Amino acid sequence: MSFLLCHECYSWVEPIHDRCPDCQESVDSSTADPPLSRLQNEIGNLIGPLGEVKVERRLLPDRGLLYLTSNGLFFLPHAVEHEMKIVPTTDVQTSFLWSLAALAWTPLALVVPFLKKKRETAKQVRVFRPHWLSVDQSQEMPKLLMQNPGVFFLPNNAVRVVGRRRKGWRIVRVHGPALRIFPLDDARQFHDHMSRLIAAGIWTEG
Repeated sequence: MSFLLCHECYSWVEPIHDRCPDCQESVDSSTADPPLSRLQNEIGNLIGPLGEVKVERRLLPDRGLLYLTSNGLFFLPHAVEHEMKIVPTTDVQTSFLWSLAALAWTPLALVVPFLKKKRETAKQVRVFRPHWLSVDQSQEMPKLLMQNPGVFFLPNNAVRVVGRRRKGWRIVRVHGPALRIFPLDDARQFHDHMSRLIAAGIWTEG
């Protein structure tokens, strides 16, 4: 099943019987996409980043930057790249032999962790690259929403209540399941931003 952009709730979804599973509006691949000018009006102007976050979601990218716009929240996932890095590893054969010896002589088990042979090897690792937008790049957001299935926009009028839950935040939407968002970088600053938006009356706390 391929993902399609819902023209009503501005999320990329897997349609169920040609309908968005979140807002239940019709989602049809043959329907023309909305013009960028309309999306720009819906998203509004970019105000700035709230922080780097992780969003609980299935299949789609979950790490990215959460931006505040004049009309809602805009999530822009990190680009994922692969780089070769030198990382410490344990010599598997040597570690295995020491582990066998420890089974035969119990006191040896206490020193096995210190006797394992360490080495450094080149390994390909995933690296997340944030996509930073400046306040004068509002016109880029509609394009990113149309091109990248990991992007979503949540209008303020689609939010029922917002509340803090332990280390993250829970956003209850008018349609669809609640979003759970967790800060990844400066948690205190992110919590302050969200609390100020609630205090300003942007959302209802709950």
